[in-house]
Amino acid sequence: MPGITDTAVTAKDDVSGLVAEYRELLRGARGVRTTTGDLSCERLAKLLSERAEWSGLGAEHLVALVRQNGVFVLRNALAVAVALDVEDGDLGF
Repeated sequence: MPGITDTAVTAKDDVSGLVAEYRELLRGARGVRTTTGDLSCERLAKLLSERAEWSGLGAEHLVALVRQNGVFVLRNALAVAVALDVEDGDLGF
C-alpha cells in the first residue's frame, strides 16, 4: 500500500506495547488520581520520571499533552508523525 512504511508498522506495534507497559505501571500507582477521580498531573509526572525513564521536564510535558489533548488528538498526531517520518520532535525528549 502506498505511503505505508516499516516505520508506520513499528509505531503501531510500539504503541500497543507501550499501552500495556503504562497500564501496568499505573495499576499499582497510588495517588495518580485524586479522591474525585481527577488526574493528579504532578504525581503522574513524578511516577513517570521515577519509574519510566522520563526526565522531569519530559514527564511534565507528556502529562500536559495527555490532559490537554486526549486520545483523539494524540492518535491523529501519531498518525501524522508516522506519515511524515518524524521520530523525535524539536523539543529533544
